Amino acid sequence: KGKDKTECDSKCKEWLDDGKANAHCGYQSYRGASNWNKGYQCVYDDSGILVTSKGCAGTYDTEPPYDGEGIWPILDHVWADVRPWVFYGN
Repeated sequence: KGKDKTECDSKCKEWLDDGKANAHCGYQSYRGASNWNKGYQCVYDDSGILVTSKGCAGTYDTEPPYDGEGIWPILDHVWADVRPWVFYGN
């Protein structure tokens, strides 16, 4: 079983609330927002437990969508991470 979300609460300012998404089975998602966790993402189920199944993990973040200003980081993420996920999964 995964870790409880409360373990992350002391560092939440270092994670961006990404909301709930179909790529994450409708669960809550957070993306790394600091130097040490950029490119990482974590997903929690409705009970606040870290989801560790590949089917709900979503895309890899080799190109994080919030890495910079404007639309280019999002387009880079779609091309490098979302497109392969759609075709091949995790």
